[in-house]
Amino acid sequence: MSKEVNRTSTNECEPKLKKMKFHLDIGDYMRGSNVDDQMKYDYLTNHWVPSKDFVFPKHVRTVSGKTFHLSFQRAWLEKFKWLAYSPDKDGAFCKSCLIFAPDVGGGSKLLKLVNEPMQNLKSALEDLSKHASRTYHITAQLHAENFCNTHTTGNVVEQMNSARAQQADGNRRALASIINVVKFCGRQNIALRGHIDHGVLSNPTNFETEMNEGNFRALLRFRISSGDQDLLNYVQNAPLNALYTSPQIQNKIITLCGEMIRETLVKKINKSKYFAMLADETSDIGRIEQFSICARYVQNEHGICTLREGFLGFVEAVDLSGQALAELLMSTLTSWGLELRNIVGQGYDGVANMSGCFRGVQAVDQAYPKACYTHCCSHSLNLVLSHACGGEGLKRTVRSIRDVVNFFSNSPKRTGILKNAIIALLPQSRHTRSITFCETRWVERHESITVFCELYSAVVYSLGQIEECRDRDAADKADEFKYRIMNADFICHLRILDSILGITYRLSVILQSKDLDIIGCCQMLNDVKAVLQHMLDNAQKKFSTKSA
Repeated sequence: MSKEVNRTSTNECEPKLKKMKFHLDIGDYMRGSNVDDQMKYDYLTNHWVPSKDFVFPKHVRTVSGKTFHLSFQRAWLEKFKWLAYSPDKDGAFCKSCLIFAPDVGGGSKLLKLVNEPMQNLKSALEDLSKHASRTYHITAQLHAENFCNTHTTGNVVEQMNSARAQQADGNRRALASIINVVKFCGRQNIALRGHIDHGVLSNPTNFETEMNEGNFRALLRFRISSGDQDLLNYVQNAPLNALYTSPQIQNKIITLCGEMIRETLVKKINKSKYFAMLADETSDIGRIEQFSICARYVQNEHGICTLREGFLGFVEAVDLSGQALAELLMSTLTSWGLELRNIVGQGYDGVANMSGCFRGVQAVDQAYPKACYTHCCSHSLNLVLSHACGGEGLKRTVRSIRDVVNFFSNSPKRTGILKNAIIALLPQSRHTRSITFCETRWVERHESITVFCELYSAVVYSLGQIEECRDRDAADKADEFKYRIMNADFICHLRILDSILGITYRLSVILQSKDLDIIGCCQMLNDVKAVLQHMLDNAQKKFSTKSA
């Protein structure tokens, strides 16, 4: 007796589904054809999957006089991960067997779920469970899993390039960490080097090493111990000739950072169009003559104009003649990308090779007539004050202050005696020692003289204490200095210096500010001149009062 009488579809959407084309429909896979690995991989991992709102076709089955309305169940796809539904064939396939199973399994030709879709939905669960236990299915499933785990896109050359690209990407991230460490040290103005600054980082996760490797290597260790896995992998696996942690690489990174900063600054200067150049030469600790170059310009942002001063860089100067310095300055500014036709000012100190009107940098740079020369105002003030202190009495006072300051600062023991005296006699003072006396910068000399005047009583007391010590050389010098600074002539000149320099100190500081313009400069100078003139006019009256 026939159990199945008929099988018909009652889904109204089926004609529409037949007309639609589904991407990577599992029913479109052609067994036995020359299919490449990429296509196999796509059908295994990216085949068409019905969406949540997809409606499976319904079928009417009549078995033994009974009518059943059946449709494919989405739960079967969840239970059997190897199962895939084909809307075009209106049935299910085992994607693993479809791609990797042989044509014959167990002595018979494979049909259902392999060469033909499974359409008998009444016994679907039973058929699927039996298929899962077949030997050929288990073998095909293993082949599919191994294939997906080992498959990579492209041929051997492309695979090697991909691996190299991944390694390069990891190296870039590690190098970015190294650069960030150098930038951090630069921003915080701390040294990079240590006693040991070469070779591999042994035990890189430990930043508490016995030897002081310097800030740079210590910060690398700190980043690694804080979870920088890319940097850890790099320092452990990179070859010795490509660690990028040597002092030479550090200097290269610093140079590149400086060039990037300068490029940004040059763009701002050229955008502002007009600018003034500032230059000076000095020797560094290595006894190399360095030519420092700065630029002043007006920055206009959102309609707000701000005066800016930017440091462009140091350039080694071999020939210090005016002609050579001028050529060096012009060629350097041109190489940095500055538009020299927009120079409207130049500022140097007063030495002949810079300010000379015939052979100085000022004269040679007259190829740019708009570049008006201005002698550095702060330097001019220093020269005026130095000339004003040319009297023998003032010179002697300044020398005495310098000698006493150096006498205390050259000995920790004498510095301690002075500190204790200040605490005992001047508890309200914010200074615990005298400030070093600067030979060239009068802005520093201002403060040194002011502090010396404030701590005068403690200095005299400390010299008296040193006179009683066993060190006869120190005692003799203390006796000499005490006699010199307790002299009425010294005290008179000290008070004069303190009074005058107290007025010019603020002016000296402001003249070195980055945002001072010529109008503000002239106003400050006129105000100081007025105060000094008032003091001069009332000098006799001032000195005749008891407070003097």
